[in-house]
Amino acid sequence: VRNESAEDFLALIKEWEKLCKRYHLLGTIKTQSENLVVDDNDDPEDEDEKLASGEYEVAKIVGVCYGDPSECGKRGLKFK
Repeated sequence: VRNESAEDFLALIKEWEKLCKRYHLLGTIKTQSENLVVDDNDDPEDEDEKLASGEYEVAKIVGVCYGDPSECGKRGLKFK
């Protein structure tokens, strides 16, 4: 953890726990290979699926923090 206050780090841990509870990830033991989803199928039907305006498909999360890193006045869980 870099450049995070202790309060923001504690809030991050609490929010992460809420996410894990929401998606039923607590209390389960899975190997890394069980969590890995590989989609080698280049199905043309998938390309036809349209996302609603303002929705995006996330390929990878590279960072997570809690606070207001962009100084927009809204504190919370932020993903990069």
